[in-house]
Amino acid sequence: MTVPPDPAAASLDPEAERAILAGRYRKQARFGPLGAAGQARLAAGRVLIVGCGATGSVLAETLVRAGVGLNAAGGWVRWVDRDFVERSNLARQTLYTEADAAARTPKAIAAAERLARINSEAALDPRVEDATADNIERLAEGATLLLDGSDNFEARYLLNDLSLETGVPWVYCGAVGGGGRAMPALPGRTACLRCVLPDPPPPGETDTCDTAGVILPAVNIAASFAAGFALKILGGLKEGGAGFVDDPHLLMIDAWGGTVRKVGTRALFESGECPACGGGRPGFEGERLWLRGGRGSGSATLCGRGGVQLAAPPGGARIDLDALAARWRRAAGEEAVRANRFLAAVETPPLEADGPPGEVTIFADGRVIVTGTTDPARARQAASEWAGG
Repeated sequence: MTVPPDPAAASLDPEAERAILAGRYRKQARFGPLGAAGQARLAAGRVLIVGCGATGSVLAETLVRAGVGLNAAGGWVRWVDRDFVERSNLARQTLYTEADAAARTPKAIAAAERLARINSEAALDPRVEDATADNIERLAEGATLLLDGSDNFEARYLLNDLSLETGVPWVYCGAVGGGGRAMPALPGRTACLRCVLPDPPPPGETDTCDTAGVILPAVNIAASFAAGFALKILGGLKEGGAGFVDDPHLLMIDAWGGTVRKVGTRALFESGECPACGGGRPGFEGERLWLRGGRGSGSATLCGRGGVQLAAPPGGARIDLDALAARWRRAAGEEAVRANRFLAAVETPPLEADGPPGEVTIFADGRVIVTGTTDPARARQAASEWAGG
């Protein structure tokens, strides 16, 4: 697909324009660069957000409040998240409450409940899944924009591959410590993620939420810049097309130090050396290592959680959560088990020497999250002991 045209070139029925300028989004539509035509394009936007944690919460709420993806215009906002809410999320993940954490509500569901109360006009489509090479094309079907609300590079490289494969623009966004990054990527027109980072950083070479922590201002600023990029692209603004092409850049944000730096990416793109996009050369067949090449892993360390996610078995599974929870209650006691219609969780003895109690959580599709260890092998052992697989 191509970036939507400048709304100045589009005709908008005078009656429709008057309705927009008198309605719920009137102050936003009166912002000169957007206008009523841009607001109408936002309403028709179809967006996939991968991850609904810290940055994903800000992205989802900003777009829904802005009138992106309205039922009446045929748009939607879809988000996919693999995790559930816990208390340690609440300092930086703005959509969730203590009640969500107590109930172990999946983030996708808790976000939908909150956002539906914010904007009943929006078409909201939450998915309790882990975005992988096996399902990402299905999840993104029909999307006009892809947004990074994730906390890991594997998801980002997968989005980059998908964007290049389909021609759908995407926006990279991340925050750790007191800083963050954001970059729009227009396939074939601006640098992709692999132009800037040809390969993921080796484990231990970059900070994570576990090693450096993260503060909410860094999350809010990085995600707000990313949401601004999204509005420009969806609204069909010059800044979302020719503007990004004229001045392609990666934003480097230091919320603690109070600085924002633009790092130009034109030379990286125009070198043509990127193995994924080739600088947009006609006929170039780039690598799709995460989408097609099997670079994804069967386990992932969860940022800020001290835990590991283990992928569902091939083809998924159908877990009887009620029966599993009943079995766990007999083995570990009533107080050690929590369950709802999406997952069942059991507190376990410590999984590492002198560590806190562990926890094994299994979802209806067979995915498992193990907390209390960051060692995938130990996590698999605990999953086998408690979930039988």
